[in-house]
Amino acid sequence: MQISSRNNSEKPSLPKKIQHFSHQKYLNRKTVALFKKTNPTYHKLEYIEHNDSKNILAGHELKKVFKVIKSQRYLTHLNLQFMKCAHVNNQILSTLSHCLRNLPFLHTLSLDFSQCEQLTDIGLDYLRKSFQKLTYLENLSLDFTDCTEITNKGLRSLSQGIKGLVSLKRLSVDFSDCVIIEDQGLYSMSEGFKRLKLLQLKFSSERLTMLSGDAFDGFCRNFRKMNMLRCAIMDFSGCSSLTSDSFSELSRGLSGLPRLQNLDMNISWNEVCDKVLTNMIKHLKLSKSLKTFSMDCMACGISDQGLKMFGEALKEFPALQEVYIGFVWCPLVTKEALAELDEQIETINSLNNKKIMNEFV
Repeated sequence: MQISSRNNSEKPSLPKKIQHFSHQKYLNRKTVALFKKTNPTYHKLEYIEHNDSKNILAGHELKKVFKVIKSQRYLTHLNLQFMKCAHVNNQILSTLSHCLRNLPFLHTLSLDFSQCEQLTDIGLDYLRKSFQKLTYLENLSLDFTDCTEITNKGLRSLSQGIKGLVSLKRLSVDFSDCVIIEDQGLYSMSEGFKRLKLLQLKFSSERLTMLSGDAFDGFCRNFRKMNMLRCAIMDFSGCSSLTSDSFSELSRGLSGLPRLQNLDMNISWNEVCDKVLTNMIKHLKLSKSLKTFSMDCMACGISDQGLKMFGEALKEFPALQEVYIGFVWCPLVTKEALAELDEQIETINSLNNKKIMNEFV
């Protein structure tokens, strides 16, 4: 499905005075009360609430925070964090959605709902509706870690909203420990990635074991359409059903991206072995733009032979400047093999001025 385009004339015009705004305000019970008296105008607002906060607000008080935010029509940056907040539910997201629709100049939005266990797909659909008005939004960060009631349906709704963000360039999404999400949900999310320059995607979970098969292949195919992507940060650690073929397909899609410069991957499960590393390197070395490659491996089956192959393949990357590869609890990797890799790297450094970092735990 194509992302609908809009002319610049359809965007709300940004008042000149907002370009000179630099005021930032941190919201809490005290500052919210002051807003009633002074009614100031702010460029940036931040509200951080933790479950152990001494200044925690009840649900009805939280609506006062949203009322303050709603009054800030010229707001460009908004950061809201509600980690482990028991009173944050779908109704709160409905109120937040109405609030966001009144912020047409919003440029950066960060929402952290990690461990808000009352959130469901209905809440994500409320967010989708609010995105329709955010025509200036370039940076979006969403954290739903351990929101265990979110399913594939919620990800489909969220993807539809993301596709409507015509100015979006940078997206960070975290669904760690969302145990009901399956491979189809990941595929649905990827349909909203086409215009991104930076993507940070995290589905890291020891309990999340369903990301495999045809839907993951569809996710990889969508990656090939991301011609504007410059930086990809992906964490699939603990997704034990992903196979070497899955990563081969993903690497093939990434290697064909004409502007990709930075790639950071976290892979951690026993299926990751020398074959995975071989297939990834085989495709990634075809990239003419990749400058930085980082990969973390935990409890995987990569061996000394895989490390040797990796070191030899580094010379064949045409634009590579920096590499990091880390191993944690990898029993088949020895310190002797890492020492040999270091010698290969020193040769590469002297010839190509490449910076390589290694970590062994």
